[in-house]
Amino acid sequence: MQNTVLKNKMVSNDTDAAKDKSMSKNNELDEVIKLCQTINSHYIELIPRPKNLLFIDDFELTQHDIVELIHSIKKRDYYSGPEIDKDPNKRHPVWIFIKKGSIYKIAIYLKLKIINNNKKIIIISLHREGDYSL
Repeated sequence: MQNTVLKNKMVSNDTDAAKDKSMSKNNELDEVIKLCQTINSHYIELIPRPKNLLFIDDFELTQHDIVELIHSIKKRDYYSGPEIDKDPNKRHPVWIFIKKGSIYKIAIYLKLKIINNNKKIIIISLHREGDYSL
């Protein structure tokens, strides 16, 4: 009997810890989405990777279009994150969003790095979802 009570208490503690972690992640996600929706365009930077530039050229996106895309991010667009930054010298959270049906009715993959205490967004990837070549 005592063993069962102990096991139930351990399971309960594990469940509580998982709930706390989930709530913390949801709060963090809400903060990232709020940042995306309200950030000034001067604090958005695009990494000029070939696949990003090709996508921008293919769809003739302007800087204004890219800012509007970031501003339009919603919770339903969330895919994953926070993930650990692959750059060992700069450990910042990385978030992935997939905007469905936005520009030209396609899904757009956005990988964003949040830096400077949630005051700047770096767009690591901006391309058609599923296009991971280059």
